[in-house]
Amino acid sequence: PYETYLEIITAKTAVLLSASTQVGAIIAASGRADDPAREEALQGYGMELGVAFQMIDDLLDWAGEEALVGKPLGQDLQEGKATLPWIHTLEQASPTQRRELLARAGQGGFGPDDWAWIKARVEESGGLTACLDKALEYKDRAKARLEIFPDSPARELLAELADYVCRRRI
Repeated sequence: PYETYLEIITAKTAVLLSASTQVGAIIAASGRADDPAREEALQGYGMELGVAFQMIDDLLDWAGEEALVGKPLGQDLQEGKATLPWIHTLEQASPTQRRELLARAGQGGFGPDDWAWIKARVEESGGLTACLDKALEYKDRAKARLEIFPDSPARELLAELADYVCRRRI
C-alpha cells in the first residue's frame, strides 16, 4: 500500500516538479559545459519536493480548512483514493477496526457522521502525524540536494520554498 501510494504521487506530482527544476538547471547551463551533478541535484530536489508537496496536500484533505483547501474535506477518500493518513490508519488498525473503517468508508458514499468517525480514527491512529513526519523527511532530503550549490539568494529561495511546502495550509 505505501509503496503503491508513493508510486502514484511520484507519477502524479513529483515527476512534474522534478522536470521543472531540471529544465531550470538546463536553461541556466545553456551555452556552457556545466557540471551534470548540478542538473541531477536540481532534478532530485524537485522529485523530493514533489513528494513532500503531495503528502501535505493529502494531509490537508484530512485536516485542512475546507474554505481554504477549496474542496470538501475527505474528497480523496470519497473518491476511493488511499492517501498516506488512511494507509497508516489501516495498517495500525486491528482486523476488527480495519473492517469497520473500510465498511464506513464504503464505496465513497459516506455521510458527515461517518466522515467524523473516520477522521477521528485517523487522528487517533497517528495517521496525520505520520503523514507530516514523512513529508518533512522528503523536504529535508530536497534541501540536502541543494548542498552542492554555493550559498546564494537562489539556493536560499529554493530552501525556503521547501520549508513553505510543509507549512502551507491551503
